[in-house]
Amino acid sequence: GVIEADIEPASRKRIFYTALYHSMLAPNLLSDSDGSYRLQNGRHLPTTTQEMAGHPISFKQLDSELPLFNATSGNMYHTFSLWDTYRSLHPLMNLIHPEQSRDFGNSLLAMGKTWGYLPPWQLIQSPTDMMGGDGGSIVLTDMALSGLVEGKNAFQFLKKARMQPVDSRADLGRQGYIKHVSEFIEQATADHCVSRLAESLGKTNEAKFFNERANLVLQQWDADQKVFAPITEKDGNSVHHRRLYSLDRQTDGYQEGSPLQYSWAVPVAPEKMHELRGGRKEFSCQLDEFFTLAAQQGQVDISGNLGAASLGNEPTMHVPYLYSLAGFPYRTQFYVDKAVKELFTDAPSGLPGNDDLGQLSSWIVFSMLGFYPVNPCSGEYALGRPFITNANVSVAGGKLQLKVNNQGNDRKFVERLEWNGRSLDLAYPKLSFEKLSKGGLLEFWMT
Repeated sequence: GVIEADIEPASRKRIFYTALYHSMLAPNLLSDSDGSYRLQNGRHLPTTTQEMAGHPISFKQLDSELPLFNATSGNMYHTFSLWDTYRSLHPLMNLIHPEQSRDFGNSLLAMGKTWGYLPPWQLIQSPTDMMGGDGGSIVLTDMALSGLVEGKNAFQFLKKARMQPVDSRADLGRQGYIKHVSEFIEQATADHCVSRLAESLGKTNEAKFFNERANLVLQQWDADQKVFAPITEKDGNSVHHRRLYSLDRQTDGYQEGSPLQYSWAVPVAPEKMHELRGGRKEFSCQLDEFFTLAAQQGQVDISGNLGAASLGNEPTMHVPYLYSLAGFPYRTQFYVDKAVKELFTDAPSGLPGNDDLGQLSSWIVFSMLGFYPVNPCSGEYALGRPFITNANVSVAGGKLQLKVNNQGNDRKFVERLEWNGRSLDLAYPKLSFEKLSKGGLLEFWMT
């Protein structure tokens, strides 16, 4: 198999392999054996959510509304839950299924060139208006930075797509901010990723533009409420925020999460978040408090609660790993250990939330291996707490071997870490896709 792992007890091994299986259920094959496939035409950009959602068509409209295309390289895939899966499902596939990920990337690029943009959620032959943001640009950028799709070709599309007046991108161009908090954060994440790709290609001006536009999201930070709050008015450099009646309950402007949960939702800019919260130590202390608070209130998606974090849903899946980015990996290890043991089982209802086409499953796969891609386009992984004893992972460069010494149910902390026999700094180990995808030995010592 792609991952051969020794895990005790047997129930935890069943959790791991069930999750690995679930992570491979989507996207699905769209092209036929001859490479042909149908895709909704892209005669014009959608200007309303109704147009983004698509519309029923009759059989006699088939060739005009769903014209026939042919995959020029590899297979064409469909059904991308991009708002969810950019976080860790696609980073996992990039590592363990690079050839298939290349097809995923080329599929997204073909869709994007047909429609002029990438939807936040794509279903069969059509774009949809489900969810928000631009997860497709994040996924495609990460694939380009990882060398799985051609970077210049991807950037040429992404540069144009990120400037299209679809969804909330029109507000960014018109007024320099988006009122909806989580939408602003998602769009900023896409801009940050495209900026990194531009920088890697030596496109200095474009990198500067998209980086500066990504940083506009920091305007939403309200130092009094200590959350990202909706902007009600902007006058030059002066920004006014809406006073929120409750921070622990989902409200307008926050998708599937509370204002308090979204206060930790900018993983692409950890250094800036440390600064906004008073430095790394104060950041860590406030994160400690977050994990002691009561579960947040809102729709059913707010699930898998560990304090105020909801690890069964996307907006806070990365939060336990923020400690590692602040230089406190032992706190990450404490909460990952707690989450894996308390929230996941091998029962039919063993997941603490909606799997969202493999996203939640990819979280547990990464977490049990011992690392996690907090920033999905940085090419780096945060150190966690491994649950394996040994694992052989098939990667592009051969075999990635993971070995855990002194593994035990009560030994949750990593006291030593080596890559190919060389010690790594536990606070900032620099575990990268570039290293791991070439194969080698990553060895942990637990205490």
